Amino acid sequence: MVQTNAQTKTIDSLRQVIKTAKHDTTKINAYSAWGEQIYMQLPDSAISLWKISEKIANDLLASHPGTQIAGTTKKLLASSLNNIGYIYQMKGNIPMAIEYDSKSLKIYEEISDKKGMAASFNNLGVIYYNQGDIPKTIEYYLKCLKIKEEIGDKKGMATSFNNIGMIYNDQGDIPNAVENLHKSLKIKEEIGDKKGMACSFNNIGAIYKNQGDIPKAIEYYNKSLEIQEEISDKKGMAESFNNIGAIYNYQVSVAKSRQDFAGSDSLITKAMEYYRKSLKIREEIGDKKGVANSFNNIGTIYDQQASIAKSRQDLIGSDSLIIMVIEYYRKSLKIREEIGDKQGMAVSFNNIGAIYLQKNELRNAKTFCEKSYQLSKELGFPENIESATRRLKQIYEKQGNYHLAYEYLKEEILMHDSIQNQENYKKTQKQQAKYEYEKKSATDSISNAKAMEIKNIELSRSEEVKNKQRVVIYSFIIGFLIILIFSIIIYRLFIQKKIANVILSQQKEEISAQRDEIETQRDLVTEQKEHIEEIHKEVTDSINYAERIQRSFLATKELLDDNLNTSLRGTASHDSSSGKQSFEDETNYFVFFKPKDVVSGDFYWAGKLQNGNFALATADSTGHGVPGAIMSILNIFSLEKAVESGICEPSEILNHTRKTIIERLKKDGSPDGGKDGMDASLICFDYETQKLTYSAANNPIWIIRENSLIELVHDKMPIGKHDKDQISFIQHEFELQKGDVIYTLTDGFQDQFGGPNGKKFLTKNLKQLLIANCQLSMEEQKKIIENALENWTNDNGVQYEQTDDITIMGIRI
Repeated sequence: MVQTNAQTKTIDSLRQVIKTAKHDTTKINAYSAWGEQIYMQLPDSAISLWKISEKIANDLLASHPGTQIAGTTKKLLASSLNNIGYIYQMKGNIPMAIEYDSKSLKIYEEISDKKGMAASFNNLGVIYYNQGDIPKTIEYYLKCLKIKEEIGDKKGMATSFNNIGMIYNDQGDIPNAVENLHKSLKIKEEIGDKKGMACSFNNIGAIYKNQGDIPKAIEYYNKSLEIQEEISDKKGMAESFNNIGAIYNYQVSVAKSRQDFAGSDSLITKAMEYYRKSLKIREEIGDKKGVANSFNNIGTIYDQQASIAKSRQDLIGSDSLIIMVIEYYRKSLKIREEIGDKQGMAVSFNNIGAIYLQKNELRNAKTFCEKSYQLSKELGFPENIESATRRLKQIYEKQGNYHLAYEYLKEEILMHDSIQNQENYKKTQKQQAKYEYEKKSATDSISNAKAMEIKNIELSRSEEVKNKQRVVIYSFIIGFLIILIFSIIIYRLFIQKKIANVILSQQKEEISAQRDEIETQRDLVTEQKEHIEEIHKEVTDSINYAERIQRSFLATKELLDDNLNTSLRGTASHDSSSGKQSFEDETNYFVFFKPKDVVSGDFYWAGKLQNGNFALATADSTGHGVPGAIMSILNIFSLEKAVESGICEPSEILNHTRKTIIERLKKDGSPDGGKDGMDASLICFDYETQKLTYSAANNPIWIIRENSLIELVHDKMPIGKHDKDQISFIQHEFELQKGDVIYTLTDGFQDQFGGPNGKKFLTKNLKQLLIANCQLSMEEQKKIIENALENWTNDNGVQYEQTDDITIMGIRI
C-alpha cells in the first residue's frame, strides 16, 4: 500500500481514538474516517472498516431507540452504507451497490437529511448509467438536482448539470450536452470551484474528441490540466494525461490506416509519454484502478507498435513487442483481480485472449476469452459479451469446431442487435423534439381533414366488400390446386419407396458379407497394433531412461547459479549520457538446450579448475539421437578426466581430451580407428582479473559489447581423429568489461530449415537476433530465441522438422 507520511499519521491518530473512545458515536466516526483514508489503495479493507461502523451503529440504535443519539447515529450509519455502496459500484458488483445505496437512501429519507438523499440519488444514477439503463439514470439525476436546488447547494447543482450533460452526450444530443456542461461550468466559476472547473473542461474536451474535433479536444484537456496542476489535484492530472494520451493513441490508428508509418511513430511516442505520466501519478497516490487502466493503455500502444512492425516485415521486432503487450496486459489484470474490478478483468481477459489468437496460440486464447465471456455474462455488459463471443467464434473456426463457432456467432449477433437497439433508442431521443413540432402542426389541420376522412370511409367500405369476395374465390382455387399437387407428389414418393426397398434389400446382403470380412481384418490389425505399441513403449522407456542418465552428466543449475550469478552479478544503473542500460537480473545467464530427439549429441558442461577459475564448455558431438548421446558421454568423460588430472589451461584441456577420445575409439574395430569426436568451445573465467581465457574447436564464441558483435577466433579442426590431430589447440585471452554478453553455441540453430522458403536460418540472422535483444534480461532473451525458432519452423501452417540438436548459452558480465 502506498501511503504518505501525513496519511500514516492520520491513521495512527484514528487507531488511538478508537482505542481510547468512550462513546460509540466517536468510534463510528473514527472507523468511517479510517476507511476514507485508504479506500483508493485498499478498497476491501475500507469495506471491512465501514462494516464495523455499520455494526456498532445498528447495535447502538437497538439499545437506544427513539433517543436524541439515534438521529446522529442514523446519519453516521447512512454515510457508512453509502460508502460501501460506492466501493461495490467501483468493483463492478452492481446488485450489492444498489442494495447498500438503497439502504442509505431509506435512512436519509427517515431523518429528512436532504443532502444525504441527494448523494444517494446521484450514486444510484451512476450505477444505472453504468448498466446502460438511461431512463432510470435520468430519473435519479433529476431527483438529485431538484433537492440541490431546494437547499441551494450550488456545488451540488453544478455536479448534477454535469452528469445530465454527459447523459445527453451519450445519447448523441450534443447541443443539450454542451448547454448543461456550460451551466455546470458557469456555477463552478461563480463559486470558485477550480477542481470542478477542471472536471467540466475535461468533459467538454471529451465531447469534442467524440465529434472528431481533435484540436478543440486537446485545447480543453490542457485547460483542465492547467487548473489541476495549479491546485495540485494529482488524481485529476493523471486523468488529463491519460485523456491526452488516448487522443494520440486514436491518431495512431488513423495514421496507420493511411500507411503513414513515420507519422505513427511520432504519435506513438507522444501517446506513450502521456500514458506514462498518468501511470507515475497514479502509482504515487495509490490509485490501483487507475494504475491498472494505465498498464492496459500502455499495452495497447505496444500492440500498435507490433502491428506497424509487422506491416514493415520486421517479424523479430513485432514478436519482441508482442511480449511487452502481454506483459502489460497481465500487469493490468493482476491489479484488477486484487481490487475485484470485474468489468476491468473482463476487458483484460479479452485483450490477452486477442493477443494469443493473433499469435495463433489457440489454447491460451480460448482460456482467456472464455474467462472474459463468463465475467461479461455475469455483469451483463452487451459490448463485452459481443467482443468475447466474436473472439471465441474465431477460435473455434480455426479449430474446425464449426458447431460451437456457429453458437457463438448467434450470441454475437444477439449482443450486436442489443447494442444496436440502444443506439436506435439514442436516435429516437434525437427525433423527439422534431416529433413534438410535427405533432403540433398536424393538430391545426385536423378539422379540415375530418370531412374528407368521412367520405373516404364510405368509399372504402364498398371497395372492402368487393375485395373480400375476390379473396374467397381466389383462396378456393389456390387451395384446390395445392391439394392436387400434393396428392401427385405423395403417389410418386410411394412408388419410389417400393423400388428403393428392393434395392436396399440386395445391398444389405452384400454389406453384411463385406462387414464380416472387415471385422476379421480389423481384429488382425488390432492385434498387430497392440504388439507394435508394446515394442514402442519398451523402446521409449529405454530412451527416456537414457535421457535421465545423460542429463546427470550436464552442468547443474546449482553449479551455474553459484558461479555465474554470484561471481558475475552486476549492479543495475542507467547512463543518461549514452543511453545504455545495465541490468541486475534474477539470473546472469540462460541455457537454451533443445535436443532433436529425446537424447542429444549436444551438451554443456561446467566445473571448477584447480587454479580457482570456472570452466564452461559447449559442445556438439558427432551424430544425434542415441548414437550422439553415447558419444557425448564419452566426450564428457574425456573432458572431466583432463580436468581431474590438474590441467588448468583451456588449450591443454582440449589437447588431453582429444588424446583420450582417439585412444578410446581405436578399439572400435575399424582399420584406422574411429574418426568421431566433437566440436566444442571451452571458456574459463578469472573473476579477479576479469579475464576470459578460451580455446575453441570449430565452435563459435560471440561477445556483444555496446550493440556490436565481436567474434572470437576458433581453431578449424575437431576434437578427435583428424589429419591435424598432432597440432595443438591455440589458447586466447580476452579482457571482459561490465555489460558484455557472451554467447557460446553449436550449429543447430543456424542450420535449422524453415521460414517462407524452407531455407536455413543462417548465422547472420542469428547474430542480428542476438544484437537486437542483447539489452533485455537473460530470461527475456531466451524466450525470444524460443519464439524465433517456433515461428521459423512453423511458417503459415507448414511445420518443419528440427534438423539438429540446438544449444545456445548466454552470459552477462
